[in-house]
Amino acid sequence: EIFLGLIDFLKGVWKKENLWIEFKFIFLRVSICIILRELIMLGARIDIARGLPIIHLNFFGYDEHAHHRGPSSMDAHKALKGIDQAIERIYKSALHSSRRQYDVWIYSDHGQDDVASYHAVHGSTVSKMVKKIYADFQSDKDLDTNLERLDFNTSEDVGVQFTRASYLGSWFEKLSIIKKEDLTIFKDSDVFVSAIGPTAQVYLKNQLTSAEKRELAQNFVHQGHIPIVMLPEENGKVRAWNKEGEFVLPENTSEVFGSHHPYLKEISKDMIELCHHEQAGDFTLCGWIPNGKPISFPLEYGAHAGPGIGETDAFAILPSDVFSPSTNEAYLTTKDLRQAALRFLNRADDAEEPYSHSLSNKIIHSKTTFRLMTYNVHSCIGIDGKLSFERIARVIA
Repeated sequence: EIFLGLIDFLKGVWKKENLWIEFKFIFLRVSICIILRELIMLGARIDIARGLPIIHLNFFGYDEHAHHRGPSSMDAHKALKGIDQAIERIYKSALHSSRRQYDVWIYSDHGQDDVASYHAVHGSTVSKMVKKIYADFQSDKDLDTNLERLDFNTSEDVGVQFTRASYLGSWFEKLSIIKKEDLTIFKDSDVFVSAIGPTAQVYLKNQLTSAEKRELAQNFVHQGHIPIVMLPEENGKVRAWNKEGEFVLPENTSEVFGSHHPYLKEISKDMIELCHHEQAGDFTLCGWIPNGKPISFPLEYGAHAGPGIGETDAFAILPSDVFSPSTNEAYLTTKDLRQAALRFLNRADDAEEPYSHSLSNKIIHSKTTFRLMTYNVHSCIGIDGKLSFERIARVIA
């Protein structure tokens, strides 16, 4: 991995990427994609040996490379091979556990979109651009005293991929290019920007009138080249601006996010709730471009946390007898997976129905089909010598 990191470093230098960031990523990829992955896998196998009822783990390797080089990059796909091997070893440990009959569920909580970095496109970080536009709007150049600070030294500039090394301990925190004192430097500023991926929150120290906010939002779009700027309004609505004009959510969802989006209704609801959240900023910025390459505000080439098609898509690989969700939608949510797990463990909420197999329900309600099965279960002892009633029941199901 170190060798591959050196090769990737030379490629980054050739493409005139930030030299210091490229150098640090050699060690970041080793710590996250190898060391942390192996520790996660080892911890899961120890928990399997202990017989814990639920073991949940998360691999960061692909996500790390996807942020740095893009989700479709060769490095990101190579990281998936190592994750596949780790999953295989965990699965084998779960399959041969002497303490418990385990199920293995594999799912992604989100995807990523190939994006362009805001700094690479416009030559400035989004925080600097927002502060400059606000200062010009107030006609007071003294409002912002931090415009000349170095690039890439705050959380909204560099992205999540440069913070995970700290999970491995204090020594690995040195690999991060974010300094703790930098995270509080804007607290006394008139404008504070918090960005992750293609979504950013803008907090203003001074209150503005509704008309002033609308004018400032349009300035963010036309002067700051922000693809979408959203402002919460009364009656649970959101006013949004892009280069095409001014719109209202949820009425003009297709004009803001594009009519071809497969989850148009869902992302409209999510973005409205985000803008009206009690901790949301005065403005919510979005880098999604329906008919172009999305923009991510930190320094990255793959992003999530926005309304993009890739960001809101995912997958789940589940055992065949996991209950089917009661919703009529053609997709699963993480809440569906949680409820399915609780039903399977007979720990569902009082309002939820107990776990039951969807195929069994169909058979019970059928009036035209009768099935008779005869099966020698051999005292429910498998060819591996284990006594397992659940395994026999699963085969029958």
